[in-house]
Amino acid sequence: MKKIKSSVVAMLSAVTLLFSSCLGDSEYTPTIGCTGVPYGLGASVMLDNGVIANLSGFSSTDLMNVNRVFVYGQLTGESANLEQIQAGQEIDLIPQVAVELDELETITNTGETVENAFADYNLTTINNLGWFTMNNVFNALNGYMNFTLVGDCYSRNNSGSGTSSSNSNTLVTPNYYIYVGRVDAQAKIVDLYIGFDNRESECVEENGDPKTGYSLNTNISFYLSFDTTSLYSQLDSEGISDDESVTFNIYTVEKADDGTIETEKVSSSWDFTNIQKLLLKRTYRSY
Repeated sequence: MKKIKSSVVAMLSAVTLLFSSCLGDSEYTPTIGCTGVPYGLGASVMLDNGVIANLSGFSSTDLMNVNRVFVYGQLTGESANLEQIQAGQEIDLIPQVAVELDELETITNTGETVENAFADYNLTTINNLGWFTMNNVFNALNGYMNFTLVGDCYSRNNSGSGTSSSNSNTLVTPNYYIYVGRVDAQAKIVDLYIGFDNRESECVEENGDPKTGYSLNTNISFYLSFDTTSLYSQLDSEGISDDESVTFNIYTVEKADDGTIETEKVSSSWDFTNIQKLLLKRTYRSY
């Protein structure tokens, strides 16, 4: 995982994610959790609902090279009255958690079998997959589905590079894929397939040992976003209304040593797989 600001990054399990409201009443400082993209030249984030969050204690460099971000923290000043905040207006936020979200790359081989769709991709074992929340409630909102994927990855040591990053490690950024398989409009069922490539082939010798300067990191959590705009449009064209719910079957995809594509459905005990179609719609877009 790429840290945005180490002093405020914390384990997500320590918080409950709240995407559209605050906790408590006027006697308490409200806290929110929200997702969005870096905005403007300062330390601000354009949230998915169109509100601009100014991050206290951050600088613009903290958000450099970040595509999407989840922030959790306390609202201050007039920002505490969330009911009065509209898209395009600003809030002030003191972050307690800031985590970068990587975007899942959509495989667009529409109509292909899963085997054919992933045939040309390198795939690595996924150790665990779940929703990007502690309480599994906010599985989708404002046109995004968010996941937590646990897997192994590689890092490269920068010692001797002659830069300010000497003696530090750089993550070899994995690739993340999602494929929309079956879309059954009559039964209102969608199959999603998620694949993970830690780019092992670039980092290991023929015998499987890490190359000089590379190291293996095990059971690392990656936080992922899936832009559901195209999926929403597809469901819309199939005649599914915004107030109807769709059942999502989520599968992990891996590749055996002989190249065979293997899929495994995420446990049926995984909660909240019925998602209202409206939550897949982008309600605000300025980027």
